[in-house]
Amino acid sequence: MISSFLCPRTRDLFITGNAALFGGSSLAALRLLDMLQCITSPLDFPSAVACRRVSGSKAAYSLPVDEAAVLRFSWSGASAANVRILPSGSDVPGAGANPPDPLPLDTEARRIVSHPGRVLQEHFMIPRGISANRLSAAMQVPVSRILDIINERRGVSADTASRLSLCVGASPRFWAAMQSEYELSVIRMEKDLASLPSLLPGKA
Repeated sequence: MISSFLCPRTRDLFITGNAALFGGSSLAALRLLDMLQCITSPLDFPSAVACRRVSGSKAAYSLPVDEAAVLRFSWSGASAANVRILPSGSDVPGAGANPPDPLPLDTEARRIVSHPGRVLQEHFMIPRGISANRLSAAMQVPVSRILDIINERRGVSADTASRLSLCVGASPRFWAAMQSEYELSVIRMEKDLASLPSLLPGKA
């Protein structure tokens, strides 16, 4: 999960989904940020994403967004910190004597985040030339299940998460977290639950 950002615009992109913040790189960056929120380690990223450790660092990672931008972060424990989007080929901000203060991720995304089916198709299937028929055969599930997932008509169950992990990679927890984050974002955006009474002590 993401714990902090070094770039206010990157933080705003993750929270609001405002595509104007990074122009043509915004949609691809959003997909990677949604994945970063759910990974259990940098190894969860598929090879097609090309996540690489920054030379000379044990904890800093970089992955290309597109030809114009890169996403960089530091991995500590079980979370990504100091997340920022930079122009391709640029120096890492904060490498000098006075790095910017990290901005904590202290609010939920105010948008519907990426469906795991889209992530599956765009980052795990298409780059490897894996068809729905081939994946369903490997996972030993009906092809209709795969088609429904990649067309965002069906969620990823615990059973499917386990099978995906074995057949295309990433941990089962990554796939389960992608599904959970998606469902929670739909509830936040489509239902008003603010009027529900609290049963917590002192909050009645």
